[in-house]
Amino acid sequence: MKRDLALMPLSREHHNELALARRAVAASRDPTRARELGAALAGIFGRELEPHFVDEETLLLPPLHDAGERARVARTLDEHRQLRALARSDGPIDAAGLASFGLLLEAHVRFEEHQLFPLAEGLLPAATLATIAARAAAKSKPHISTTTGVNTMAAPHLHLSPDAIYPFDARGIAKRFRHAAIFGALDALNPGETMRFVNDHDPLPLLDQLSARYGETVTMRYVQREPGAIAIDFVKN
Repeated sequence: MKRDLALMPLSREHHNELALARRAVAASRDPTRARELGAALAGIFGRELEPHFVDEETLLLPPLHDAGERARVARTLDEHRQLRALARSDGPIDAAGLASFGLLLEAHVRFEEHQLFPLAEGLLPAATLATIAARAAAKSKPHISTTTGVNTMAAPHLHLSPDAIYPFDARGIAKRFRHAAIFGALDALNPGETMRFVNDHDPLPLLDQLSARYGETVTMRYVQREPGAIAIDFVKN
């Protein structure tokens, strides 16, 4: 299913959630695996699913609610609540709890991919989708999933150190959203925070616009400047 680039970060994370859902159902049938995953599930949930849920609840669901899609928003929030309750139950989760968690998580992901996200793409204006993309890019850090072992943010293929830096890969944002997304991402930075901008060409006209817009409130520094591989740190002062 082709996904709007503004929702790609959230959609990409669904792949890891499906893997976790199937792992939970499979583990529920084996006592040893059930004990191991049951003891670890709360931590996995906190690292991988909770940030995804928070992103949806703060970036995607409010504009859908404002657009009148209250029933689907309510369903999403209710399923988030149920999944949180299953993952955060007191003590290790038993086999029945793992099965319930896995089945609900898979159904939830399929609901979002087949109903909620297509609805957002067709209903929300381009400016709103650009804001979602910008805020997601500004707050997201590369993260290696403990379920699949892959980088859920698809970090750029550059030899960069991402520690304490928010990556912004402009190559993954549609051209009609790109400038609005970059402005939104920089606006979302707090003083002292850094956004690492990655692109396949040197965006000199954009840098002039950013300099005029932000002046001394944002410092720009090239980290990599080679043909086809550009990385620039923007630091909010």
